[in-house]
Amino acid sequence: MTSPLLESRRQLRKCAFQALISLEFGTDVETACRFAYTHDREDTDVQLPAFLTELVSGVQAKGRTRQANHTAFKSRLDHRAFNTRGEKPPSLGSL
Repeated sequence: MTSPLLESRRQLRKCAFQALISLEFGTDVETACRFAYTHDREDTDVQLPAFLTELVSGVQAKGRTRQANHTAFKSRLDHRAFNTRGEKPPSLGSL
């Protein structure tokens, strides 16, 4: 038998995943978490669990950091490719 704490964390992870999908469509973290947490409950006037909002905020922040790192890495690769052919790299204004 699973513990109630483990089961509730599992449910909150499911809600967090639903909230992350909602964020793809342009909602804010609070609204996405509230909808994911209350969509199948009768009482919608509840306090959101801190675990849920922190999990969604953390994943969202990690995604932004990863996207920024990917862009910087791609820029370095583009620069390196131009240098091996002896050409000048494009200016940042033309990208």
